[in-house]
This record gives sequence, C-alpha cells and structure tokens, in this order.
Amino acid sequence: MKSNRNSKIRQNRQKAAAHKDERYEKLGTRLSKEHPALADFDHVWGALMTTPIHLDSALSKLTPKKKSILAQILPRILAQPTTLAEHYGIGTKEGEPWNLTPAEKANWRPARLIAEQMIQALEKGLDVVDSLETDFPPEWISEWQKEWGTNTTRHLAQALTRVPPLGMRLTRSLPRDEAITELSQKE
Repeated sequence: MKSNRNSKIRQNRQKAAAHKDERYEKLGTRLSKEHPALADFDHVWGALMTTPIHLDSALSKLTPKKKSILAQILPRILAQPTTLAEHYGIGTKEGEPWNLTPAEKANWRPARLIAEQMIQALEKGLDVVDSLETDFPPEWISEWQKEWGTNTTRHLAQALTRVPPLGMRLTRSLPRDEAITELSQKE
C-alpha cells in the first residue's frame, strides 16, 4: 500500500513538473537556455540601482547586439516598473519598487521577469501601455496631486513615460544650436 502511495506521489510530481514546463513555455521563459542578454541585464540593473552610473555609460560596456536589446527594454522598465509588471502578469507587492532599499531594488525579481518577457516580445514589437501612477514614487504623486489635481497628475504620469516617436543624440563635436539650425534648414 505504501509503495502504491509513493507511486502516486511520484506521478503527481511528474505531472506538476510537466505542467510547470508548459506554463513557463507559454510565458516565453526558457528554462534550459535563457537569452544571453539577461545576464547583462542583471549586471546593468544592479549597477543602476546601487551606483551613480548613468544608463548610457552602463550600456556602452556591452557588445553592440546586447546593447541594442537592452537599450530598448531598460529605459521602459525604469520608467514603467509597475505598469509593465501588471501588463505581463507579474505580481508585485504593494509599494514596490519604491519602498525597497537600493540593494533590494538591485535584486528586484519582477524587473528580471519583465526583461525576460520583453526580450521575447522584441521580434513582434513591444506593446505600448499607458502608465499607472504607481510607476512614480508615492511622494511625487501626492505632491503633483496637491499642486495640479488628480486628472492632471494622471495625464502627467502618462506623458512622462510615453515612448517618443524619435530620439536623437548629439556628439560634443557638433554644438546643439548648430544641430538645431542644420535640422531646421533640411526639408
């Protein structure tokens, strides 16, 4: 009787393991082979949370392919941590990530899970989602609400995290004013 019970337990564990594998595959998470950029994501995310390094400086140390991938996802995760967690069905505790210490933010598991989902989605194109007010520190939101009201605060939160249609970077060899003049003369 005991061996029959052990056999059933073993069968249930095998079924559960198979179900878990299916669930992870549906989420796009690779159990055996993860995307090479994820290790770099962990390193850059940790550095951004615990040191004064700028995102561009952290990305400049990566290979061009990994830089290209992480440059598409990291700014969005930084700007919309709770919105993206909700969008991808990743649970977060109330107040996160704002109530965490820098060391805890460096190891904030939802950021890694969001990155996994976004890397999987890159081929199809990333979804554009409207921000939630929880993407900003609570003290900012309360200050904005006092100053401008609830409706304006909601619009401000969405505007600050909207992906711009065009991004430009200038080198120091071309002064900003010259670049503006040159661009405005082009048709």
